[in-house]
Amino acid sequence: MKKNIKYIFGILAASAFFLFGCEEEKYELGDLNAPTNLVINTDIVGQNAANPNGNGTGDVVIKLTADNAIAYKIGYNKVEENTSPTLTSLPSGSVTKRFEDPGVIAYRITAVAYGAGGTSTVVTKDITVRSDFNMDPTIVQNLTNGSSKSWVVDKSVPAHLRIGPWSNPSEIWWSASIDEKVACCNCFYTATYTFTLTPSNTYTLAVSSPDGIFMNRNAAENNLGVSGAGEACHPWTQPTKDIAFGNSASSFPAGLPSEIASTTGYKITVDGNDGFIGYGSCSNTYEIIESTPTYLYLRSRGVNQGNFWYLKLKPAP
Repeated sequence: MKKNIKYIFGILAASAFFLFGCEEEKYELGDLNAPTNLVINTDIVGQNAANPNGNGTGDVVIKLTADNAIAYKIGYNKVEENTSPTLTSLPSGSVTKRFEDPGVIAYRITAVAYGAGGTSTVVTKDITVRSDFNMDPTIVQNLTNGSSKSWVVDKSVPAHLRIGPWSNPSEIWWSASIDEKVACCNCFYTATYTFTLTPSNTYTLAVSSPDGIFMNRNAAENNLGVSGAGEACHPWTQPTKDIAFGNSASSFPAGLPSEIASTTGYKITVDGNDGFIGYGSCSNTYEIIESTPTYLYLRSRGVNQGNFWYLKLKPAP
């Protein structure tokens, strides 16, 4: 009898566990409300009654504030261009931005605040900033020869292409040997990059790529809209692009590989995300490490933002 009671009790207990243990759990996301009261606070450095657009450094201290925001992105463009800016993450909500194009220029700041569940709020603010930046005339002469000059990647020297981590500029992961890419991707060496000083004292870059351009898949798909896989030559025609010079310290971290003693302190920015020099894995901004009439050494951040790419060029034959 006792055995039967134990048996019946066991069946009841198992049934109760099954009935109550298998009840469906309910989850609630809560309210998915977009951030509110998003404000772009700006302080143009050196702004006063005598200098309403700043002291000429082009520096602007920017701070984003919003209610219920968990992340921010920010972007910039010139008001007159009426283009969509490239948005970058701004984890702290604060940044000191240097606007380097010379002159008094109106810029539009676009801020996005993100809330729970991917909700977002967007605001813009227009500011007018003065920049007194002047490019080193010797570097301009080296690049353009006073009017126009073409350059190619110098396959005859080791390390004409190399890569290292953005977070540690002193480290190098890989360097190309002499003629490294001739067999697979000779377009890397046949493409020319022509820098021109225009009569109106602006600058342009023209790319001639008769055999295509050398790039990796991420750059091909994300930046240039060219399909492909891996590193290869891809057909590409780049229109002539405006370029601008600036101070490299505002875009590049301090530090260089041990064999590089110093950098010029200047950078080249090619207009548009699809603008590039040399290798299609790079962004459109290049630090000028060294410049002579016969040698141009550049570095740029990779499209995945974690790498540093180094390029050595020489005048086109």
